[in-house]
Amino acid sequence: MTRRLLLIHAGPALPGVARRHGDFDRLFTHALEDLGAEWTIVRPFRGEALPNPTAFEAAFMTGSHASVRDRAPWMVDAERWLRDAVECRTPFLGVCFGHQLLAHAFGAQVVKNPRGLELGTREVELTAEGRSDPLFEGLEPELQVLESHEDEVTELPPRIRRLAGNAFTAVQAIAVGSARGVQFHPEFSPLLVRDLATELGLEPPAEQAPGVGAGLLRTFVERLGRGAS
Repeated sequence: MTRRLLLIHAGPALPGVARRHGDFDRLFTHALEDLGAEWTIVRPFRGEALPNPTAFEAAFMTGSHASVRDRAPWMVDAERWLRDAVECRTPFLGVCFGHQLLAHAFGAQVVKNPRGLELGTREVELTAEGRSDPLFEGLEPELQVLESHEDEVTELPPRIRRLAGNAFTAVQAIAVGSARGVQFHPEFSPLLVRDLATELGLEPPAEQAPGVGAGLLRTFVERLGRGAS
């Protein structure tokens, strides 16, 4: 049976990155192309309406160069949709911006990280809950991941469980009901991170490791997707 997956595209990649690697939505569909899924891609930042969350086996939200702190009307609408999705137990995975919007929708704060930009390969450590969560179960407790963000999630309410963190960004992964969020980018490659740094006018990170990559997206669908065993 064909999996029906929803991808919420939260904003375009920088032009040079998009030309070389594809836009943010393409990174997800390419990473999961072996699933043979039927994708619905929605761009709420362009005014496109979000569909009924119950129609999908799983939903994803991409990163964005926008900030949750901007509080654009489409972000407020998307937060309402996220609360409805969790209420009806739709599996959802938010990445970077999507992680932050999920957290904010359920009462956490999103602020500019006082330590600045976290970019490149970093190590994050799973919490006790993270080590037993289906998304990370079986992985080493210290994970190498690819990062690119300035904002961070803080002040988690009791309903949100922290699954991973590091000294730079304490909240690197969360769970709330059927939803998960990861601050890092499993859909990125080391080359994309280097190109992104160059386009931002920054010194590219030295040596990069792919770390936890697209396999985590597949794990989410296979272990947490609707109908997963």
